[in-house]
Amino acid sequence: MNLSGFELTDSDLEPLRGMTNLKTLILTGSEISDLAPLASLTSLTQLYMYGTKTSDLTPLVSLTNLLELSLNDNEIRDIAPLAGLTGLTKLWLNGNEIDDVAPLAGLTELWELDLSENEIRDVAPLDSLTELNMLILDGNQIGDASPLAALTNLAMLSLVDNPLNERQIADLQVALPDCNIYSDPK
Repeated sequence: MNLSGFELTDSDLEPLRGMTNLKTLILTGSEISDLAPLASLTSLTQLYMYGTKTSDLTPLVSLTNLLELSLNDNEIRDIAPLAGLTGLTKLWLNGNEIDDVAPLAGLTELWELDLSENEIRDVAPLDSLTELNMLILDGNQIGDASPLAALTNLAMLSLVDNPLNERQIADLQVALPDCNIYSDPK
């Protein structure tokens, strides 16, 4: 169900509570902050919510069938509620206020992850995501990318606009010879 462009508010989501067989939901560019009506949508496999006012992800803990989740350009700081969504294969969280990625460590089925434009310094928790094929970390505060060397399935890694030096990028390229690494070393 595509509800993009309708300028929805929190109260407009209430009728969705009963749509428990819904597989895909797209809610973009709305003034939505309360995700509680989505908690009953346990059949969802794809949820796209970008450019809203969302910050509290707690209602999403019950959406364990999700495969793709896009929460770009919101006001998210705490991603702990996502820790149990272990079936996720694609996760986009760019343009938020995230500084702790530890809750993602158990999402080992992830194939694509975008955490660009956040406040991330420590990427060590991501070293368990060995199925990752694409990882985007542009525009963060990452000073040590060495834990990413464990991600040997990466085909694309982007670290543009992070305080990394040429040596760090060269070491990563040696560890990940089949990976296209995009960066602008300082």
